[in-house]
Amino acid sequence: MTPKQIALKEQIETGTLKNAMAKILNIIITHKKVTIQNIIYWTGIKESTVVARLSDLEDLGMIIRNGVTDDKKHSYWSYVKNNEQWDSFAKIRQKQKFLSWKKRGLLLYSNLMSDTLKSELEAPVLSKFDSTNLIVVGKNIDLD
Repeated sequence: MTPKQIALKEQIETGTLKNAMAKILNIIITHKKVTIQNIIYWTGIKESTVVARLSDLEDLGMIIRNGVTDDKKHSYWSYVKNNEQWDSFAKIRQKQKFLSWKKRGLLLYSNLMSDTLKSELEAPVLSKFDSTNLIVVGKNIDLD
């Protein structure tokens, strides 16, 4: 576990919620399926802060987006109870962010790139965290 994961876990266990991220994580743990709107209502934290802290928690592998509401307008967030899975989810998240960054870069700046560089960047990135493994890992998530 990273120092940040340890600190957050300790804050939750002791009930000493020192920052917005700990408060948001505590709500997700307590309520199982939580939307951004729920968090804003229960904490009074600004939406931009909630969205940023959810992203941070997802980067740490401690929470996952776990479905959408019936109206398909909002995502649910769930806590990954098994802290041994946090690092795996953090790596998956890092790869997802990289692929998104790469796609955006190709879209916006391909006219500035050589054909060789474009070809290299357009080639699929193969690793143990490909979309097939995301599905397999997703089935083994230890959620409430």
